[in-house]
Amino acid sequence: GKTKAKKAIDLHFQTLGRLAWIGVAEGDTVTAYQTLANLDTAELRKNLDKALRDYSKERNDFEEDRTTTYKDKVVTDTVKRILEKNQWDLEKAVIDVELDTITLNWAYLTTPISGIVTHIDTPVAGINVTAADTITIVDPTTLVFSANVDETDIGKVHEGNQAFVDLDAYPESEFNGTVSKVAYTAELTSSGSTVFPVEISLSQLPEIRLGLNGDVQIVSNQKADTLVVPIEAVIETDGKQY
Repeated sequence: GKTKAKKAIDLHFQTLGRLAWIGVAEGDTVTAYQTLANLDTAELRKNLDKALRDYSKERNDFEEDRTTTYKDKVVTDTVKRILEKNQWDLEKAVIDVELDTITLNWAYLTTPISGIVTHIDTPVAGINVTAADTITIVDPTTLVFSANVDETDIGKVHEGNQAFVDLDAYPESEFNGTVSKVAYTAELTSSGSTVFPVEISLSQLPEIRLGLNGDVQIVSNQKADTLVVPIEAVIETDGKQY
């Protein structure tokens, strides 16, 4: 298997635009709800200003008709329809302001989680970006070792089983862990074997990075005070072993 983070996200803008500012670089540590970058907002602010002016006009027209034009007149069906139309126009102006406010907020890219910036598609401001350009954030505290267990062995593996992980990058070290998740659905490997992904939570997290390859030994059962001999020393005769 290999190391991975359970909490890793790709952030991207909702719309295309010119990247006006970017405040992080790969390897930086960020906190939840921190603003990472923003698009040029000049046009968006003008649109919002226009929507606010339209709202003010509709509000004034609404108040004038309600308090002055039709104040002392009998509310006929025609007058009622005019007042209802004014109400709808005012509500539409409010919605336009709200929509332009949402669009302006979308110009700012914030992270919902704390973690480390591991990748930035466009690290330089002044370049046009699209919704496909991403910034990747990984929470290193959610790092686990993910391995595939063959279907013939999955019945022996349960959450809470002790595990020992050997990483290729740290040949002299062995990391203790615990089985924290056993997949309910099987997967097929490239060779066609049926396996179940299993996650191992590690008890200690040194400078472990994502994507490190390794092996895991999962303890499915334990017996105390048991004699252990090399398999080569076991001889079988007439169906009996000694």
